[in-house]
Amino acid sequence: MSKMTHLAKFPLIIGKNKDIIIEVLIDDSHTIILLDCKCCPDLLSSKLPRGVLIPISSTLKTFFEEHGIRNLGVNVNGTIMSRNYNNPLSPEHIPELRKRMESAVKKFIKNKS
Repeated sequence: MSKMTHLAKFPLIIGKNKDIIIEVLIDDSHTIILLDCKCCPDLLSSKLPRGVLIPISSTLKTFFEEHGIRNLGVNVNGTIMSRNYNNPLSPEHIPELRKRMESAVKKFIKNKS
């Protein structure tokens, strides 16, 4: 794998004083999405994502499939979830990705309350 380029970093607000920090990294042939879940480690405590991570994961799956980018794997290390995809994401897609993720979280929170 070649040197990773940092494309974006933004918070996904999941509650009062709670956010998941999203980072997007690319190299010549991959996209890596990092989700820093230190505000909600309980959501990572099982093999499958729970709570708000479900709509976030679904949104990522749909978004990348629509752009012809396949998921190569998901890893969890402590409170960091990393999702590896087989092609680099173009920088111009970042605003759309962020908007979709924020929308999915807002919808989940609204339906939960």
